[in-house]
Amino acid sequence: MIGRPRHLADDGLSETGADPRLRVDGLDLEAVTTNVSRLGGDAQRFARRLASAQAAGAEGSDLLRGAVALAAWRSGVLALRDEALGRLREFARHGEGRGVAGAALELDPDDIEEFAARQVDDCFWWPGRQRWNGYVCAVGGFAGLGGAWIEPPRDGRVLRAVGGRPSGGPPVAASTTSDPAAFAVRTGDTWWRVDADVWGSRLTKTGDTPAPSAAVHTSRVSLVTRVDSYLAWVHVRDVA
Repeated sequence: MIGRPRHLADDGLSETGADPRLRVDGLDLEAVTTNVSRLGGDAQRFARRLASAQAAGAEGSDLLRGAVALAAWRSGVLALRDEALGRLREFARHGEGRGVAGAALELDPDDIEEFAARQVDDCFWWPGRQRWNGYVCAVGGFAGLGGAWIEPPRDGRVLRAVGGRPSGGPPVAASTTSDPAAFAVRTGDTWWRVDADVWGSRLTKTGDTPAPSAAVHTSRVSLVTRVDSYLAWVHVRDVA
């Protein structure tokens, strides 16, 4: 089976173009967009989400700069997760901010408070996850179609589970629970690290076999592989 990497939260995402008049005072938007691409984000998605946030009322400098962080995170930039979560918690406290955050993330403003709260303990949560039976994203893919791998992945292992909790270990300090989850997977003789959250993912070739303690699966999150697929799927089992 051949498929393409994707995040299921992107299904149905608006593809309308960004406003060509988009401007953010005091910000080199072209440089920011270049950095979004360099850090693994989708530049067009970033522009669309920022334009939507601006149309939703992100006029003040604080709201606009917060919207930039949220739009970049929404476009797949894992490196801005912490910054975006900090802004999100601020925005969730009042109606204007919830409207801007909802536009930047393409979520219903009424879901913003719950989304912000759940992201602290579950970096893969979004309102539509249940519809996909806990599947969040597919990573890797066949190199011949623009993916990363020339052999199907196998031996998926959890390195850091949702909420920043090391698999098989005690909870980490609350200040680090916003980290994305991390996994290891093997293609042929090569090991890869997979960092991921609800919006983005990053693959890094490691060359090292994960330590034995890293091979313990948690009861909630796993990296699912199949012998007939070049994709590895992140799956989270919701608590009953």
